[in-house]
Amino acid sequence: MKLPFPPLMVLFVAAGLHAGFHASAQEEAKPAAAPAGSAVEAPAEKAVPAINGTLLLILGESGDGATSRQRASAVRQLPPTLEEIEVTRLKTFTFGGRPAEFDPPLWQSVVNDLLDALLRQARFQAKGAGWLLEMAEKATDPVLRDYALQKLPSAWRNAPAPDQEKCLVVLENAAKDTRSSSAGTALLSLNRLAFRDRSLLAKAGELALAAAKDPSASAAARSTALQICASRKDVRAAPLARTILSDSASSVALRISAAAALGRVGDASDRAALESAAADAALKPAAEAALDRLPR
Repeated sequence: MKLPFPPLMVLFVAAGLHAGFHASAQEEAKPAAAPAGSAVEAPAEKAVPAINGTLLLILGESGDGATSRQRASAVRQLPPTLEEIEVTRLKTFTFGGRPAEFDPPLWQSVVNDLLDALLRQARFQAKGAGWLLEMAEKATDPVLRDYALQKLPSAWRNAPAPDQEKCLVVLENAAKDTRSSSAGTALLSLNRLAFRDRSLLAKAGELALAAAKDPSASAAARSTALQICASRKDVRAAPLARTILSDSASSVALRISAAAALGRVGDASDRAALESAAADAALKPAAEAALDRLPR
């Protein structure tokens, strides 16, 4: 049979069709070209927030040679809006131990202000009680431990339930350790909490009365306990206050506290003892104030 065109032309046509198909496939495999004048954007990297300048000054990283007192003064200027990385660095500095350039009294003052700055951070208030509990547990300086116990009532309100329970346990244990310098602070904090949570009133009152009656407790703890009992109008403290006031061997501070307590929980029968106490120059202001409170 005779072909409509020569065999050689068939080969040329076939080759052309194959080449055209190959070229089309290559074109389809190529990525689409960006429109003219446009740039291909790289994936955006998450921006790292700049560290607050005041915080850098406090940390000693501002590079301006600030003195320790200048750094201490800057703590109260920290805003309540620090970023998480800044709060982390602030906490690390607070809990990291006293830097050599800070003398002990200055460092105690700085830590007090640093704790306040941490508690002010609006986005992290639920963590405040946990930070204070950590300070109360780990601090080797009793002054720093006292600061933590003193601030627990402020952080307790925003704390999760487990931390609230831990706060009560830590404060109760510290209040029962009446030979410790922290006992009075713990009693005061429990008393403050009791006025926020009325279910704690009975426990706080019993702990205060027990500390006031404990002869082995420090004079500071007993004085604080007596004042708490008096502020709560707990008349059970009246006999104890009378005994302490008449005991010249008791410390002046404790006798002053006893006189003040009688002004709140005593009665007219205590006037003679208070008038006698008023003859002592050290006891006179407290005794006279108590007499003004008592009925005649």
